[in-house]
Amino acid sequence: MHSFTYAGNPIACAGASAVLKYIVDKDLISRSEKTGKIFLEKLKDGLGDLEIVSDIRGIGLLIGIEFSKDKERGEPFESDFNVCGKVTKYCFEHNLIVASGISGTVDGIKGDALQLSPPFVIEEEDMDFAVATLRDAILDVINSIK
Repeated sequence: MHSFTYAGNPIACAGASAVLKYIVDKDLISRSEKTGKIFLEKLKDGLGDLEIVSDIRGIGLLIGIEFSKDKERGEPFESDFNVCGKVTKYCFEHNLIVASGISGTVDGIKGDALQLSPPFVIEEEDMDFAVATLRDAILDVINSIK
């Protein structure tokens, strides 16, 4: 039976099987829990003092950074300000690829949260580069506000 062009492709299945074997053999799930905690602390230390960063949260290597124009009250930026888009663009131009995040995290329209989901094999030097680049990107956004 034919259902999808690439469904059941033996080469794709072999590749997927090899990836799963590597994840299990290298214990990458446990590793991601440990490295996620390290990365989260580095992000909190490196970005937590910035006036528009209202929350940094995560589980394992799935991390979110919430932006607010009023950090204390958690008041979101107007949706057309596009904080995540600006941070993402800056990062991309400086060799760091991050997902532009989720809009509407406060009320379905307003609110910006950046998503970070680095590879399971991330090293501390990569984390340090990401924190430094994100800090510069967020400072760039802050300077554009003033």
